[in-house]
Amino acid sequence: MENGGVKHVEELVTGSRRSTRINGRPEKANAALEQEGREIADLRDRAQRLEDRQSQ
Repeated sequence: MENGGVKHVEELVTGSRRSTRINGRPEKANAALEQEGREIADLRDRAQRLEDRQSQ
């Protein structure tokens, strides 16, 4: 019975580690999307400034 308890605890720890990794993935994806959004906004601003210069 003692071995079963140890095995159960090992499975809980392993599950906790997996949950932590799985929960971290969306946060990383969101951070990457936010960064991409900022880069796109920056590129749009730069393109607009170039267009404004050319039209003057």
